[in-house]
Amino acid sequence: MWMATKEGKKQVFRELEKHAKETSELRKELNSINDKKESLFREKENISNNIRKLIARVKSCKNERDRLTKEVKGLKEKRSKLSDEIKKKIDEAKKLGIEREKVRKKNNIKLDPYKLKREIGEMELSIETEGMSFQKEQQLMAKIKGKKKELDEIKKVSSVFEGSHRINDEIKKLKKEADDTHKSIQAKAENSQKLHEEMIESSKQIDGLKKGEDEWGKKIDEVKKRFNDVNERLQEKLGELAKTRGSADFAFQEERHSRRSRDETKLREKSRLVQEKIRKGEKLTTDDLRVMASLDSGAEEEEEDDDSEGEGKEESMKEEGAE
Repeated sequence: MWMATKEGKKQVFRELEKHAKETSELRKELNSINDKKESLFREKENISNNIRKLIARVKSCKNERDRLTKEVKGLKEKRSKLSDEIKKKIDEAKKLGIEREKVRKKNNIKLDPYKLKREIGEMELSIETEGMSFQKEQQLMAKIKGKKKELDEIKKVSSVFEGSHRINDEIKKLKKEADDTHKSIQAKAENSQKLHEEMIESSKQIDGLKKGEDEWGKKIDEVKKRFNDVNERLQEKLGELAKTRGSADFAFQEERHSRRSRDETKLREKSRLVQEKIRKGEKLTTDDLRVMASLDSGAEEEEEDDDSEGEGKEESMKEEGAE
């Protein structure tokens, strides 16, 4: 059996304390590295989330920009058709204008029928809405009658005037529609340009964030390597700790057994002296009585140990039988 010297036992306990301290320090370092690693993971995940949001925004901007671009293209085609139609109508209006002047000169028409109609309408409205004297009303009625007579005369040759006014009204409507279309084109084109610029800016941000994401990835890899290195050292140290603890336990049991043997040797020597006193009839001291009591309690403990051992053996035999 291996028997450790006193100095050897001290050395074992010193090593046990040293390994336990180093193990505790390595655990603290490992926990610190793990916290750092988790922190880096969270930072990287935040960057990744921002990248995903920006990518989603770029896609949304692109879809909206493409829709606006398509609408602008359609509106430009519409504006072009309106422009062609306006040109045709203007050519028609010019021809009708020449024909109208010919009719005016030929029939000595000084007033435009549309202007006459407007004047007649204004005078009739005045009669209906304004409070005026009977004499003034009669004068206004006479004017209306005269202008209606002029209008009836003009109507005989007024088809060219009506055609000219109709064409001019159509041109006004077409120009308004073309103007509204042009404004819509400008608004949509401006929005499309803004979306395009936002896409470019977001793409730049994505590129910058991806570089940052790569850098965080490198930092995480470095921390992972440190974590694995420290964890490997911790596992080695735990193995050394377990081995040293085994040696320490053995040394402790050996020391306990040695101390018990010494105590028993002293007790037997004292017991011999007490028995010698009893044989000679000498008076026993308090210490002598304590020695005898120790002997009795020691005997009882041995009997209990024997009983326990017997019960253990009996249980073992039962288990073997059951098996």
